[in-house]
Amino acid sequence: RAVLFGGIMGLVFGTLGLLGWLLLEGAIYLPKTLEQRFHLPCLGEESMEEFLPNCATFLTGGKKVGVIVVESWKKEVEGNSLECAKLEQYGNSQEITFFQTSSKQMLSSLEVVEQLKNCDKILLQVKAGRNCQELLQRTLEQLSRQQVLVTGAYLVGEETSLIQAYYRQREKKA
Repeated sequence: RAVLFGGIMGLVFGTLGLLGWLLLEGAIYLPKTLEQRFHLPCLGEESMEEFLPNCATFLTGGKKVGVIVVESWKKEVEGNSLECAKLEQYGNSQEITFFQTSSKQMLSSLEVVEQLKNCDKILLQVKAGRNCQELLQRTLEQLSRQQVLVTGAYLVGEETSLIQAYYRQREKKA
């Protein structure tokens, strides 16, 4: 009986572990994950110390920067205010014009695509979390079909404590 019970419990926990792994497989919580999966330079996220220097390097020479919000196909982007205050602040100090749109607007409007093609640089604003990988993949595929070159990305809505803990652990190992 104990062997049978142990086998059944092992099967149950193994199945739960596999389901948990599959759920988290599409998650992006760290800039490193975004870079590795999509081969895009990632500026990081706003709370990271290197975010502003990365912005300075990335945005050099760009006067018009397109920002595509990759969050939800249901969400419309209103106004032209970036969710990332540090990026907007840096852009204002360098007289950079930001053109912001959403994945949904980009998919449904040729006018938006043409505006993106006129940008010097294209950034993807990726909401950290579970379901962003599919949205990001679909956005990149559509941009590729429209011959719009994405030059980088950054994360928003991340767990700052998770990022700090991850990089603190990596510094200790080095």
